[in-house]
Amino acid sequence: MKKNIKYNVILKLFAVLFFFTITSCQDDYLDVKQEDSYTLETAYQNDKLVENSTNGLYCNVWFDFYNGPYHLMLEISSGNMTGFDPGSFGSLMHRSTDSNLLSAWKGLYSVVAQSNAVLINLPKYVGPNVTPNVTDNALGEAHFMRALAYFYLVRLYAAVPIIENSYDFFDNYNVPPNTTASIYTFIENDLIEASKLLKTKSRTSDYESNARVSSGSAKAMLAKVYLYQNKFTQSKNLAMEVINSGEFKLLGGPELSDKSFGDLYSTANNNNEETIAAIQWVTGGGYSAANYSNTVYAGSSSLTAATYNGVYAPSQDLMKTAFEIYELGGVTYEDKRRKETYMIKGDKYSYLQSKQGSSYDTSTDANFGAQNSGAGIKKYVVGRSSKYAGDEDPDNHGYGNNTYLMRYAEVYLILAEAILAGNTSTSDPEAINAVNVIRKRAGLLGYTTKLTDLQLLKERRAELAFEGEYWFDLCRFDRSSAVDLILKQNRGTIANSYYVSSVSSSSFIFPIPAFEVQKNPRLNDAPVPYTKK
Repeated sequence: MKKNIKYNVILKLFAVLFFFTITSCQDDYLDVKQEDSYTLETAYQNDKLVENSTNGLYCNVWFDFYNGPYHLMLEISSGNMTGFDPGSFGSLMHRSTDSNLLSAWKGLYSVVAQSNAVLINLPKYVGPNVTPNVTDNALGEAHFMRALAYFYLVRLYAAVPIIENSYDFFDNYNVPPNTTASIYTFIENDLIEASKLLKTKSRTSDYESNARVSSGSAKAMLAKVYLYQNKFTQSKNLAMEVINSGEFKLLGGPELSDKSFGDLYSTANNNNEETIAAIQWVTGGGYSAANYSNTVYAGSSSLTAATYNGVYAPSQDLMKTAFEIYELGGVTYEDKRRKETYMIKGDKYSYLQSKQGSSYDTSTDANFGAQNSGAGIKKYVVGRSSKYAGDEDPDNHGYGNNTYLMRYAEVYLILAEAILAGNTSTSDPEAINAVNVIRKRAGLLGYTTKLTDLQLLKERRAELAFEGEYWFDLCRFDRSSAVDLILKQNRGTIANSYYVSSVSSSSFIFPIPAFEVQKNPRLNDAPVPYTKK
């Protein structure tokens, strides 16, 4: 069942909460001018209005980042994907003038600005009849989304400005970047506050009630943030707390054995029990409200009504190295995630509506294959309108299938890595068992006496491919080992191999967009600690 946070074409109310318009001619991410001043006094007068005030934080506000830069900066850079025009992201020769860097910057700061709008305006204008825990939950959602936006920004660009109150910068956009340590402290504080303000939940088959983030969502994300800073004890403790809470469940795990890994990506299973946080795309809400993965990932025009398809494809390296298949004791073990991550010739999908009918068979499709890869991405591809896919928007061919911001499976992998604690291997049974929970769902044998850092890296790649994680994993892995892995990646096509020629420290951080530096030359200043205004 598709949970719909009701947008009403993103609600007239929400125009008031916009601190800036992404499409404005000024392109200033700090522009705080209000569109409709009259509603501030009436925007938060009852529980429903307060609940609706955070709706946009789950949808349109993420579009500029996820519609293009996400694929290029995270998946093509990592070597998971190839594409129609991989450009500097395929070669890792980053250019500050690339429009995708600017779109990502603007998009993520738009999440910051809209989160700030809720955090500033809601306490000031909330009506006397609003239930206090409804107010708290909305504030918690804003803290969570702001933290997540900054988590992306600091991992992509390193030192960036912390903008906690956009009004403070209305007349002066010239601000220096803040230190990465300050940014991580800011993120931690936001998530700690979110964990206190958000409601606790138990995720059930009532998917509609699972759509919004919870206190458990904030704790899971905080465990990840701690891990990125090598705060292993804090990360381990929070990951264990999330697991022991029972709030989330694995589709295809022991509690939901009637489901499978592939069920995670159908529109019908939006906001399932494994969802920690997700973008709630919708059809009928305009171009920037829908998910276009089905079109840009589909390896055949048979799977979409759009006039194009397969802008991106799985890389040769991903297909060669990421998924296990082996024989032991006369039994063949093949990673079940492979077929649900990318398609190859011979794969059949009984649930994908296509031009062939109510199913799809790659072996009988003469047009199958994207970007000369001989394959097509499967994850987030839902086919044509059906129960599995939902309804395709007839105007722009988008769908309402969610994009994961975090899944429960990752918490098990975070726990294992926190126990590994920066070492190259561990024999700790708790770490081994955590990874084996994920491997068992994939149909693979578990590890027995030892878990290595390379095994864990590979497990994360197989589990989270095309979910924006492998690039960040490479960035924080042992640098010499990461460079070696990248240099060995075939990023080309079946006919023409392509390998990155060199990798330097600058390859792992994207430059701040030149357009932003031109507007704010102080972005070239040395980073400074953040001081709350």
